[in-house]
Amino acid sequence: MTVCYNLKNAKKVVKIIPITPEKMSGTIALLPVKQLSESKSRLAPILSDTKRKNLAIAMLKNTLLVLENARNKGLLQEIIVVSHDHQVLKLAELARAVPLEETITANTGSHLNAALSAANTYAVTRFDPQRLLVLPGDLPLLKTDTLEKFLYLHANVELLIAGDRFLDGTNALLLCPPFLLDNVFYYGPGSFKKFQEVAKKAGHCFSVYHEPILATDLDTPADFNYIRQNFPEVLAILQKL
Repeated sequence: MTVCYNLKNAKKVVKIIPITPEKMSGTIALLPVKQLSESKSRLAPILSDTKRKNLAIAMLKNTLLVLENARNKGLLQEIIVVSHDHQVLKLAELARAVPLEETITANTGSHLNAALSAANTYAVTRFDPQRLLVLPGDLPLLKTDTLEKFLYLHANVELLIAGDRFLDGTNALLLCPPFLLDNVFYYGPGSFKKFQEVAKKAGHCFSVYHEPILATDLDTPADFNYIRQNFPEVLAILQKL
C-alpha cells in the first residue's frame, strides 16, 4: 500500500502503481557493514567468535551475490559497500562493488547513521542516482527475486520501508531521491516507525512493505532458532557453523 500525505489539506491518498523498468537502472545500493570482529555479538551465547565472524561473512557474500545479480539484470546502477573493515572492503571489490572506507575518529567512533550520510553524499556526487537502496548485510534468506519485487513496488512514492519481523528495525529502505530526508538516517531501535513519522511530517509519499524474507534478520539466539525451525532451506548452512 502506498500512502501519500498532503499536509496542506490533510488528505491521505492510497495508490498502487507499478514502476516502469526504465526507472530501475538509476538505483544505487548502499550496504553498510560493521567490523567483522564486532559482528553478531548478541549471538555469543550460542556461537564462538570464529563462528560469528564466519556467519557474518557468509551472509555478506550472499547479499553481495544478490545485489550483483540485480545489477546484471539492470535493476541497479551501482553497489557501494561502506565499512571500516578491510576484509569486508576486499570482499566488496571481489564482487565488483565500490568499496568505501568508513572514517572513524577517536572522538566519534563508528556510527551507522553518520556512515550512511557520508556514503550517500559520495553516491550522489559520483553517480547522480535517482534512488538509493539501503540494505543490511545480515538477511540470510535474501534472494534476487525478493529484492526485485521490492524494487518494482517503488513507483510514485518517495520512500519504501521494509521492517523486521517485530516491526521495530528497518531491513530495507528505498529513497527517491536519495536526499529525500535531507541526508539524515534514523537507524537504531524503533527506526521502522521513525522513518514513517519523519516522512509523514514532511508530507512525503511513502509505502510500507511486509515480506517474510526481508523481515528475517539474524542478530539473536531467538533469530537463529526461528530461522532453523521455519526456513529449512538454510538449515544446512547454519549447521556448518
